[in-house]
Amino acid sequence: MVDMILSAVSVALVLLILSSCHRNFLDVQMERHSVLLSIIGCALITTSILKFFSWFAELYILRSIGNIIRYTFIHYTIDEPLWIALNIAVGILCILRVPTNSPTRIITFCLSSISIYPAITYLWIDYRWFSNAVISGKGFLKWSPDWLTVLNLNTGIIHILLLIILTLKLINSYGPPLHMNFSSQFRTFLFISGAN
Repeated sequence: MVDMILSAVSVALVLLILSSCHRNFLDVQMERHSVLLSIIGCALITTSILKFFSWFAELYILRSIGNIIRYTFIHYTIDEPLWIALNIAVGILCILRVPTNSPTRIITFCLSSISIYPAITYLWIDYRWFSNAVISGKGFLKWSPDWLTVLNLNTGIIHILLLIILTLKLINSYGPPLHMNFSSQFRTFLFISGAN
């Protein structure tokens, strides 16, 4: 429950920061030579939607099995939809193709890099779920269909690779350092959030 609350608060703060950056800093110039970022953004949105579909499909299938299995699944993956929504936002930011040293590009880099660890964690959970299906044999087939677990694993692997490629691409795209002037309220917010 605490994970879900912290994830919801972090998504709300990210949306607040993004809206603040959009109002204050977003350049209207578009970078025209970054087709790779657009492709990665579209692929990230597609894999995120597939992950969202498979999470809800698995939750729907587990409701007929019983509460213990369903609650175990929810316990381990309750904040996964929030990370998926964050990855959809990262994909949208990639499609925007903002200039190289803009604050929006820096935010995209930060969000893509912090999304790698949760994606690996959920891939590990999906792998454990799948390995339980293989070990227990036919008894597990009623828990989750084969196509759903394979879809979830394959989508998770592609999703992680896209996040890593995006992060590496954004690291390589930076030129000279960017100097930004923030308001005192925003600096206070950054200081308080960094102190925690």
